[in-house]
Amino acid sequence: RFAEEFTGKGGKFIYCESVADAIEELKSMKAENGWQHIFTWENEIKDAFCNYNFQKGSIGFTIENSDAAISLCESLVAEDGSIIFN
Repeated sequence: RFAEEFTGKGGKFIYCESVADAIEELKSMKAENGWQHIFTWENEIKDAFCNYNFQKGSIGFTIENSDAAISLCESLVAEDGSIIFN
C-alpha cells in the first residue's frame, strides 16, 4: 500500500550508499524545491548535517517554519505514503 500511495503522489526512491551521498541528495532536493530549511530533531541527523557542512546556522527554526522535515521514524509517514527519507 505504501509503495502505491508514494509513487501515486509523485514520490521517487533514491538509494544512497553513504551518509555523504544522502547529504548530497538532500542538498539537491533542497535546491530543486526551493526549500530554505529542513527541520530535524534527532541528534544523529543534526550531527550528519554538521559533519557534511549542510544547513549551518539553523538556530531558531521550528517544524512550523521549515519547508521540510526529516526523521528517523519511518512509521510516521508510511501509512499514507506522504514522503519518506531514510
